Amino acid sequence: MTKGDVATEAVKWFGKSAAQGIAKAQYELGLCYYEGHGIDQDDKKAEEWFRKAADKGHKKSQYILSLCF
Repeated sequence: MTKGDVATEAVKWFGKSAAQGIAKAQYELGLCYYEGHGIDQDDKKAEEWFRKAADKGHKKSQYILSLCF
């Protein structure tokens, strides 16, 4: 399994957990979109996932959102 395959698999599982409302997974999925790891880079989707996690009190997501502004 290559590094790219691992990242793609991680995105799949982060996505499933994030959809269930798990803040840590929402943050991690946001990072994947932000950095383009395992998925195409997309700042808008990254911000959406960071915001969902931040709304649940996830500190790192709140911090990253503050940098976006």
